[in-house]
Amino acid sequence: MIENKARLDKTDLKLLSELDRNSRAPISKIAKKLRINQATLNFRLNRLIKENIILSFYPSIDWSKLGYMIFRVYLKFQNTSPIKEKEILDDLTKTKICTIVAELEAFYDILFMLTVKHNKEFYSFWNKFKEKYKQFISEENISVMTKVEHFKRNYLLNTNYREIEIVGNSEEIKTDEEDKKILSLLAKNCRISSLEISKSADIPARTVIYKIKQLGKKEIIKGYRVNINLEKINYNYYKINFILSDNKRLQELNSFCRHHPNIIYIDYSISKWDFEIDLEIENNKLKDFIRKLKEKFPIFKDIEIISFTKYHKIETIPQEY
Repeated sequence: MIENKARLDKTDLKLLSELDRNSRAPISKIAKKLRINQATLNFRLNRLIKENIILSFYPSIDWSKLGYMIFRVYLKFQNTSPIKEKEILDDLTKTKICTIVAELEAFYDILFMLTVKHNKEFYSFWNKFKEKYKQFISEENISVMTKVEHFKRNYLLNTNYREIEIVGNSEEIKTDEEDKKILSLLAKNCRISSLEISKSADIPARTVIYKIKQLGKKEIIKGYRVNINLEKINYNYYKINFILSDNKRLQELNSFCRHHPNIIYIDYSISKWDFEIDLEIENNKLKDFIRKLKEKFPIFKDIEIISFTKYHKIETIPQEY
């Protein structure tokens, strides 16, 4: 891991930071901002992709404005083999309404999210899934996502300015079939060009450009992000859930976490947890982070730390919705 981290120089980190702020930005714009030759920057980008440091590019889409709700499911396996676990993961990855699939360590083995229009869609999926796999499930935990605050990765360059994208808890906004086609293509790879979208969706290129701008103005698309292979840069991804003994300091805790450079999500859900964060941090610094948080906020009744090992799927809306 140290060797992988050493290959990233200051320019690589600047490029990752810019892509984290807007992964749809054209190379010419990023090159101008970083004062680098376009050809050189393009070479660096392709190298980061080839070496699996960059895994994918995806848009931050406010699912609630499209009339969606999200069910989050944690599962712990029993009586499984690696082959059976792969079968389950592959099955989930191929399921259209399943937008997030990840392997975990500690407490649970997998996490997946179902993005649906109605409760009955989740209920139908869940019944069929358990008919097929219940014998392999020892524990399940289901919650409903209500809102997510998404922060930029300030830790890449140790910057202080904190940008935030908030999705969820919004009224539905009407979209047409062309909007849906465009969003579906962007969800697969948000760096796809307007011309490529035009050809794939059979929509005039000018219309594609206009509609993408409108989706941004309406804040259906909140931004464009990059999926980084954290292991390659010697970082780990943790989901940390808290039950508080006293909620009076919840707002203060929230404010502190909003400004912490390694916290990239604050999740709000209907669940047993009072507070939830997603943390990207260097491999040896988790214990120190937890210790300092406890010292500052001695209000934690219970803490659940879940380690993400691998994402199998990241899409912000179901395909062909």
